[in-house]
Amino acid sequence: MDSLENALKNYEACKTESGSSTQDSTKANILNALSRLLWQQTDLVKAKSYATEAMATSKRIDFKKGIANAHNNLGVIYWYQSNYPEALKNYTASLEIRKKIGDKKGVFSSYNNIGMVYERQGNYPEALKNHFASLKISEEMGDKSGIASSYNNIGVVYTAQGNFTPALKNHLASLKISLQTNNKRGVANSYGNLGLVYELQHNYTEALKNHKECLKINEEIGYKAGVANSYYNIGSVQTQLGNYEEALKSNFESLKIRQEIGDRIGEAISYINIASIYIKQNKIVSAKEYLGKSYPLSKEIGSADLTKNYYASLTQLDSSQGKWKDAFEHNKLFIMYRDSVLSEESKRKSAISQLQYDFEKKEAQNKVKQEKKDLVQKAENQRKEILIDAWIGGAILLLLLFLGLVRRYYYKQKTAKALKVAYDELQSTQGQLEMAHKLLMDLTNQQEDTIKKRTKELETQNERLAEYASLNSHKVRGPLARILGIANLTKMEKVDADLAMKYMDWMTESAIELDAVIYEMNEVLSNPEIFKPADETGKKN
Repeated sequence: MDSLENALKNYEACKTESGSSTQDSTKANILNALSRLLWQQTDLVKAKSYATEAMATSKRIDFKKGIANAHNNLGVIYWYQSNYPEALKNYTASLEIRKKIGDKKGVFSSYNNIGMVYERQGNYPEALKNHFASLKISEEMGDKSGIASSYNNIGVVYTAQGNFTPALKNHLASLKISLQTNNKRGVANSYGNLGLVYELQHNYTEALKNHKECLKINEEIGYKAGVANSYYNIGSVQTQLGNYEEALKSNFESLKIRQEIGDRIGEAISYINIASIYIKQNKIVSAKEYLGKSYPLSKEIGSADLTKNYYASLTQLDSSQGKWKDAFEHNKLFIMYRDSVLSEESKRKSAISQLQYDFEKKEAQNKVKQEKKDLVQKAENQRKEILIDAWIGGAILLLLLFLGLVRRYYYKQKTAKALKVAYDELQSTQGQLEMAHKLLMDLTNQQEDTIKKRTKELETQNERLAEYASLNSHKVRGPLARILGIANLTKMEKVDADLAMKYMDWMTESAIELDAVIYEMNEVLSNPEIFKPADETGKKN
C-alpha cells in the first residue's frame, strides 16, 4: 500500500517538473492497483475514490485497459455494497471493453463477476451462463486458478437450486485444483461451499468441519468478508443442532464484520438469523428488535427472498405469542413473496435444465477430447522418450569415443615421452661407449707401443744375456779349467821348485785371463737397461 502511494506521489512530482502527460497510463494503473488493494481490505470509500480517479484519467487519454479495470473495480465495490444493478452495469461495461482489446484474462474475470451478481439476484440461468463462459475461457488459457474459480461458482449456483450432486462435484473439483496451486483463498471458498451443501443435506458433522476449515484459512489471509460468512455458516449449523448460545455468538461475530465492510445484504440476513434464534429461546423483545432492523434493509435492497424470510420469521414470532390474526396476515405476505420467488424459479427451470444438459454434454465431449488428447500426448511422449533414449545413447557413444581418443592421445604422448627418454639415454650411452671405445683404442695403441718397446728391450736384454752366457761358457770356462787342472796336478805328484814355478806362471796367466773375462762380463752386466722392471702401463721405473 505504502509503496503504491509513494509511486503515485513520485509520478505526480515528475509530471509537475516535466509538464508531460504522455505517461498518464502509468498513473491510471497505479490508481487502479490502489483501488483493488483497498477493496480487498474492505475500505470501500477510499477504493471507490481511487477507482473514480482512475476512470477519469484513463478516459482523458483513451486508455482502454485502464477504463475496463476502473469499471471492474467499481463493480466489485458496488457488489460489496449489495448495489447489484450498479455492479452489473460496471461489470458489463468492463466486459465489452476487454473483449474489444483482446484481454482474455479480463474477459474471464468479467464473466465470473457478472455470474456472481446474477446468482445474488436469484437469476440462476444467467448466472450459470456467465460462469460456463468464464470456465471455457480459463480452459482455453490453461489457467488452473481460473478453472477452480469457475467450478466453485458453478457449484454455488447448483447449491442455490438444490441440485446437490453436481454442486458437490464442482466444489470438490475446485478444491482439488486450489490445493494443487496453493490458492488459499480458493481453498477457503471450497471448504465453505462444501459446508453449505453438507448442511443442506443435514450432514452437520461434515458441515461444521468444513466451515471451521474455511474460517481458519480466511483468518490466516485476513479476508474479512470470508471470516464473516464463515461465522454466519457456523452459526447456522449450531442453530440446526440446537446450540443456540453458540449460534448467537457466531452470528454476532458475523454481523459485526459485515457492518464494518458495508455488506448490507449480509447484515440483513444476520438480523433475521439472530431474531430467529431469539424466537426459539422465547426472547420476544430481542427478536422484535432485530426483525425491525432487517425489514428496512430488505426493502432497500429490493430482495424478495429477504422480504420472504422476514415475514416467515415475523409469522413465527406472532405464533409464539398467540397472536394468530397477526400471524395469519404475516403468513399471507410470506406466501405472496414466496410464490413470487417460486414463480421466477419456475420460469427459469427449463433454461436451467437445458444448461444442465449442455453442461453434461460438454463434459462428455471434453472427456472424449481429453482421451484423444491423452492418447496423442502418450504417443508423443513415447516418441520423445525414444528420441531422448537415442540421443542419450548417441551421447554416451560419442563420450566413450572421445574418452578413447583422449586415452589414446595421452598413451601416445606418454609413449613418445618414454621413447624420447630412451632415445636420449641411448644417445648418452652411445656417446659414453664411443668415448670408452676411444679410450680403449688409445690404451690399446699405447699398450702396443709399450709392448713393441718392451719387446725391443727384451730382445736387447736377450742379446746381452746371450753375450753374457757366451762369455760365461767360452771365456770363463777356459781359464778356470786350466787353473783347476794345474791345481789337480799339484795334488797328484811331487813338484820341484822349477815345475812349481812353472805351474805358478801358468796359473798366473790363466788368472789374468780370467780377470779380463770377468771385467768384460761386469761391463755387460753393468748396463742398467738390462734388468730394469716395468710398471703396469709398460713403462720402466
